[in-house]
Order: sequence, then structure tokens, then C-alpha cells
Amino acid sequence: MVRTWHRRWFCLNGDCLFYFTKEDDLRPQGSIFLPGNRIAEIQWTPDDSDKYLFEICPGKTQSRTAPSEVFQLCAGNNDERQQWMKAIRKVIYSDIGGAIFGQSVEETMMYEQRMRRSIPYLIEQSVEFLTQYGLEVEGIFRLPGRTTLIKELKDRFDCAERIVFDISEHDVHSVASLLKMYFRELPESIIPSSYYQRLMNVAMNFQDAKETEKKTEAVANAANALSSLPVDNYLIVKYLCKFLCEVGKRSNINKMTTLNLATVFGPNIIRNVVEADSPELMMATADLTQQLCFMLINNCEDIFIDKKEEEKLEETKPEVPVENLLDFSDKPESADEIKPLPRISLRNNIPGSRGSSLLTSVTEELEKRKDNNILQPFFPSYRNSDKQNTSGIDLLDFTEPVKIESDNNNTISPPDPPKQKPIPPARRKKKSQNGGDDISSSCTLSRTNSTESEAIQDLKNQIEQLKAELESTRKEYEAKIQDLKTNYTGKINVLRTNSANSERIYTERIQTINQTHSAQMEDLKKELEKGRKDRDFAVSKVMKLQTELNRYHLQYGQLHSPT
Repeated sequence: MVRTWHRRWFCLNGDCLFYFTKEDDLRPQGSIFLPGNRIAEIQWTPDDSDKYLFEICPGKTQSRTAPSEVFQLCAGNNDERQQWMKAIRKVIYSDIGGAIFGQSVEETMMYEQRMRRSIPYLIEQSVEFLTQYGLEVEGIFRLPGRTTLIKELKDRFDCAERIVFDISEHDVHSVASLLKMYFRELPESIIPSSYYQRLMNVAMNFQDAKETEKKTEAVANAANALSSLPVDNYLIVKYLCKFLCEVGKRSNINKMTTLNLATVFGPNIIRNVVEADSPELMMATADLTQQLCFMLINNCEDIFIDKKEEEKLEETKPEVPVENLLDFSDKPESADEIKPLPRISLRNNIPGSRGSSLLTSVTEELEKRKDNNILQPFFPSYRNSDKQNTSGIDLLDFTEPVKIESDNNNTISPPDPPKQKPIPPARRKKKSQNGGDDISSSCTLSRTNSTESEAIQDLKNQIEQLKAELESTRKEYEAKIQDLKTNYTGKINVLRTNSANSERIYTERIQTINQTHSAQMEDLKKELEKGRKDRDFAVSKVMKLQTELNRYHLQYGQLHSPT
């Protein structure tokens, strides 16, 4: 098949993949809308043996009315192809639970939490499959799986497929290798690098501890350090370590001890950012990483508590349904189940208010019911009353609790009427002994006015005194400010004089240096000119001697030295 390839420059922005004719073009030649499409790698063919191909084609969820174009792209090398495919997969599948390899835990859990899962689907399925079929398989997590199957499963998970592992199609070692690959390709290890130094110190203490108390203390320090992990990371590490603990318990069959599992999973669980680019440093710290992972697996019951899981469940707990808050079902109630009503006042005669509408709706619901006998123990006159009640206020009066008698007849007495407060007697004017009104209050008022005048005069005197003090203080500060101005003006003048003198001195020095430099340049020029003249004179003299020598040779011949 003959293909004509055109070189284009691509830019991934949002949901579209734009392509340009030239690198510096401002307007794209076209674009590919990615959602709804699928991406696939094109296998090697003899016709395109030197090309790394992949294609973008319509997916199953794309609308039939959308254009069904297939775009075949060619990368410069395999690494470049994988990077482009990973970036495009993230745009297409991340919102529906795909593109999980190389994706952060936070982004993956944003979708998983919508599905009410606290563990990513891939980890959950892998652990369940390995728990059922792989605990007694020799070399689990040590022997490699089938490369083609692992790549196929990875691509299917990245395409948001919800694969259910089947022992007839998938082998234990391939699923185990897929699980290790997921943790290995996380952009940041499941235990973030910010915890690296602290946990390495804990692992060192655990390794050096000889006594049981020291090891127990190291385990407690590890639990304390991991308790501050993000909730998603904490639950995943806990889930994985408990599973690896079960694998280690069958080490007599599968030949994978806890130390062997720690060697395999240590670099995948925690790694430092610096170690990613330094294999030598990774090898140097492999022992501590192994010890840390060994401690987490071997003491998982003591390190991981259920507090984080309870917090996670509390966050995802559904709200209480409100459909049955007003339940008017015909359920018979015995007299023993009747309880006093709470003290709730719903008296409100304002039309359209919340209390009025609630009571009216309850009344209408009760009116619709055929059997109103449930109201008779509380409201005996409800059925027999001829008085119409439209607001429901007198019907449901919850201001006082209903009292229940303790005798066997279960008779209910109405609430006691509220006690009225006594009305205080009217005040009377005080009479004097001779029958007239008491004038003591007027005398007291006169004395009070005199006292107030004296107080006002005292306040005025204090105000005048304060004004005088403020004026004195103001003049004092003005004098100080004037002194400071005079002082600083003198200092400024001195500084200006010194600056002018310094400028004059430096100007004279610069002029002297320039004059000296000019004189030296003139002397050098004279010397150069003299040297040039001497050289020209020497050259002319040599030329003259050469001419005379040639004339002598022509006249007398060559001179030969005696032999």
C-alpha cells in the first residue's frame, strides 16, 4: 500500500489536536476532536519497517452523524509514539476512568469515587484475582508474565475497559506484572516523596534495633508517619500491604517470603525524586527501602488502622432520604406506644407563611384520610365538632404536651390552662400629711440642677486647661522642628560643599590622567613613526646593496670559495 506522508506540527490543546503546516504558523491547517474517538498502535509491517505508526479513528460511542475519518500518524521513534499516545488517551478516556497508567492517584480517584470505590478498579480486580488463583503459585511477583498480554491489558485499561480477569484467558504472572507496572508508572510513588526521609529514618531504626521494644517503637513511628498520608494513598497502601501479607503467609508453597516481596515492591511503593535519575543512588538505598516495605507488610495490622477508612466512608455516605418524613400509613398503634408530643409552637396566622402552609397541608392530608380515629385519643372533639377550621391552628396546637394518665384506662386529660400573671396596681400620687402633694421632689431637682451646673463649669475649666497645655506643647514641638530644620540644613550645606570639593578634585584628577595619557600616546606615536622610518631606511639600504651585488655578479661573475 503506497502512502504519501506529509510533515505536520501538532499541538494538543484541550479536547482538540491541532496540526500546522509550519512550526511558526499562527493558524492551524486543521484539527481532530478527540472525545468519542479511540487511539490504537499500528503493528510493524514490512512496508513501514522504519516508521512508528498509530491511528486515531472513530470509537464505539461516537455519533453516527459525526465524520468517520481515520488519521494515521507517524512518530520519530517509539518513545515519542508512546508519549503522544499517553497524552491523547488521557484526553479521550480520563473522564470515563481510562488512561490510568502514568496518571496520578488523585486524578484516578476522582472517577473511582463517583463509582463509590475507595480503591482503583485495576488494583481491586488484580488483588481479587491473585487472591483466588495466585497465592500458591510459585514465584508470584518474581517471574515475568507474557509481554504481549501485559501490553494488551494495559491498553484496554487505558481505554476505560472494565476487564474481569478470567483464569482461562489470563495467567497469574501476567496479572501480577500488570499490577507492578501500574505502581511503577505512577508519576509519584504511592507514598509521596515528601515522606521519604522520615520513613527512611524509621526503616534505619527498625533495621538497627536488636530489642523487641525498639522494633515496636519503630513500628509505632511508621504508623504515626503514615497516618498523615492523603486518604486515597493511605487506603491503597493498606489494601496492598494486607494482600502481600497473605502472599507471604504461603511462602512455603509460593517461595516468596515477606523479604522477597519487600525487595520486589519496595522501589514501587516509595521512591525519592532524586533516585529516578540515579540508578547508583537507588541501589545504595535499596536496603532501607526493602526494610521499610518488610516492616509495612509484616506489621500491617499494627500500622494501618481503620480510622482513614471510616473517614472515607463518612465522606461518601449518602444523605438520609426525606420521602417518608411525613408518613401517614395506616399502621395500628397500641396505647403503650403513644408518647407525648414535643413542645413545638406552630401558631402562625400570616397567610403564605411557612407555619401556616405546613399546618394547612397536614390538615388537608388528615381530611383526605378515611379513618380519622387516630386523632381521637389526642383530640376527642375533632370528629364531633361542627366548627369549621380552615387554618388548622386550633386543630394542631403543640404549645403544651399532652398528658397521659398512668391508669389502665389510658384516658388522656387535656393540658392545664396557662396561669395569668397578676396585674400590678396603678401607682398613686404621694400625699403629704396636710393633704397636699409632696414637694420634696422639686427640692431635689433644684439641688440636682445646681450640681450639674458646677460639673459643667468644672468641665469647661478642664477643657480650657487642656487647650492651654496643647498650645504650649504645639509651640514646643514647632521650636524643636525649627531647630531640626536648621540643623539638617547646615548638615546638607556641608554635604553639598564636600560633594562639590570632591567633584572638583576628581575632575582635576581625571583631567591630569587624560593629559598624561595623551602625552604618552604622542610619545608612542613618535616612537612608532621613528621606527617606521628606520625600517624604511634599512629596507632601502638593503635593496641598494642587493642591486650593487647583482651588478657586480654581472660584471665579474659569481664568486666561488676556495676548495
